[in-house]
Amino acid sequence: ESIMMINGGNLLSESIYEIPNSYDFTKYALIWGWATWKRAWDKFDIDIEDWPQNKTRIEGLFSDSRVFWGYENELDCIFNKTLNAWGPSWQYTIWKNNGYVIVPRNNMIVNLGFGDVNATHTEGEGPEPFIEIFNQTKENNDIYDSKLNIEINATYDSLYEKMWLESWGTSKRVFLRGILKKLQRMITRQ
Repeated sequence: ESIMMINGGNLLSESIYEIPNSYDFTKYALIWGWATWKRAWDKFDIDIEDWPQNKTRIEGLFSDSRVFWGYENELDCIFNKTLNAWGPSWQYTIWKNNGYVIVPRNNMIVNLGFGDVNATHTEGEGPEPFIEIFNQTKENNDIYDSKLNIEINATYDSLYEKMWLESWGTSKRVFLRGILKKLQRMITRQ
């Protein structure tokens, strides 16, 4: 019940980190090639109506506040209906339900949507290093290892967060935005 999604992609190439098993567990949902179950999807609320009530608890999931602030910005925009995207809402659903995501050792998908003029959210060339990694799919990904302990691979998640911040190229902007939001909350409480 706690496993809510299977990622088809793995953004951490072998040169960054190789998962020791054929798969492991993460808290991050990659929506470029994935699978789920009806029991998990039934929990999905695209409008994230309870986001304000869960914001503080979700923030506690992150060791680096800058990563939370990036997600917080997207989730605030979805909640305020200024962003039309379902991916962050699905990610929030997983966190809200203390869910786990299976991540394969090797990347198994390729995103063909970048550069397509008909794409909804992936116009242009795409974020580096994501495109390079997604185009390096691996074969022989035996996903049938039996892993008995369902727990987040903290090393994977930490390296994923580091790569995510670097790919943004905006960690200073995200940091400043987060500081401003914290100040706003402090002022509002007084």
